[in-house]
Amino acid sequence: NQDFISIHPYMTKGDPVTNAAMDINNTTADQVNAAELYELCKEYGFEGEIWATEYGISPGWHVWAQGDDVQAAYIVSNYLNMTSAEDVIDKMILFRLDERFKGTRKDIEYTYGIIRTYENDFPNRGAAKLGYLAESNKNIMMYDAKYIEKIKLNNNTIGYRYKKAESGVDMFAMFTNKKSDIMSVDLGTKEVVLTDLYGNETTLTSDSGVYTFTVSKEPFYCTGKFGKFEVVDFSDVYPVQTYIGASFGGTAEIDFINNTDEVLEAEFEVDGKSQIKVPEECKSKCGGEPPKSSSSCSGSLQVLPPSVLRFETMVIM
Repeated sequence: NQDFISIHPYMTKGDPVTNAAMDINNTTADQVNAAELYELCKEYGFEGEIWATEYGISPGWHVWAQGDDVQAAYIVSNYLNMTSAEDVIDKMILFRLDERFKGTRKDIEYTYGIIRTYENDFPNRGAAKLGYLAESNKNIMMYDAKYIEKIKLNNNTIGYRYKKAESGVDMFAMFTNKKSDIMSVDLGTKEVVLTDLYGNETTLTSDSGVYTFTVSKEPFYCTGKFGKFEVVDFSDVYPVQTYIGASFGGTAEIDFINNTDEVLEAEFEVDGKSQIKVPEECKSKCGGEPPKSSSSCSGSLQVLPPSVLRFETMVIM
């Protein structure tokens, strides 16, 4: 008797949404999906395990996946797709760890790696690629996550719901093949934690329990004690981005969309390490420039429909 069957569910073209390798819900991929494979095994009397002993992305070969950032995003997206088949696929193993040469199309086997081990390139030997950080964070987020269901926002944006076995915490992960997409969901809780592809965490709060997320090709994770999970129409007022970051001394723009027919008041608060201002072109629409302070400050601005209220935050640490 054979103990297990080894498969290599590589995504050979497209993107993780349209060609989701081994997604048990996917019937359009150019590969047999996990449910069909499982039924085939039963048909021939195989009772062992099914292992995905290789999966990954080679940015030196796959012309549609150029760049370390795309490799990182697609590695995690493909893993998330395979979690929908957790009752079918028993083990999932990434191929491979080391990247021995700088990517060219002839080096397909060597550019799957997520740690650089270039010969005669001592300053960069052992350097982690973005995929290493994304894979490490994925292991932290997913180690006890049990699949619940697939989320299909539309034909371009998908995700998956999970329950953490040890803590009972709820979680979902989302990604898209568009430049960006917007998702509003009623989670029935006043606080959740948003974790990006690389492990950066942001705590989000909502009195209504409704949150609006910007979805990109880079999967994000949202965790919390959800009272419900209901995808809803866009909020009347929502941020264009839900995760805002700025490097030391840098700036970040924060845009809010107002789809109401009313003049609204936007409250804001910043900590003592940052300052907030409104660009000149927005002052007439937003009611002026808020105060700046070296300590924490708060205030309010008017937001006229259907304009964009734009804050610029500056880190002054």
